[in-house]
Amino acid sequence: MRALRLRDFTFLLIAFAVGAACLRLGFWQLDRLAERRQANAEVRAKQSMPPVNLNAMHAVTASDAFRPAEARGSFDLERQVLLSNRSLNGQPGMHWVVPLRLQGRTEAILVDRGWLPLSETEPDRLAKRAPRFRSQMSPSTCRKDRT
Repeated sequence: MRALRLRDFTFLLIAFAVGAACLRLGFWQLDRLAERRQANAEVRAKQSMPPVNLNAMHAVTASDAFRPAEARGSFDLERQVLLSNRSLNGQPGMHWVVPLRLQGRTEAILVDRGWLPLSETEPDRLAKRAPRFRSQMSPSTCRKDRT
């Protein structure tokens, strides 16, 4: 049997180091999976809580993140914003963000009214989409009562 040369020893050392690093990264991914599952469970628990009434609240805190919310007011179309360069399924478009002036308050909240294709973002088309609403919103739905 021949003795290990320095080159062979170096190769073995590098191979063991790479193997140990891969093993450690595998355990790290399992730890991240557990953290992510815990975070997802917390979000689901908050989403199942009763809605927060934004008209009655004094301030929104970090603990209110991911909770359903209700708000009544009217959209301030003079201050709407179109966020450009937002594609959906390869189609160019924009996100339409409009402030909602809270009923009985001086504050407003920003509402992402959704993604629009470029052809729908012309001012006359936006005006047709945006009559004044009193809105009650939750994360997945928006019920509108025309005023």
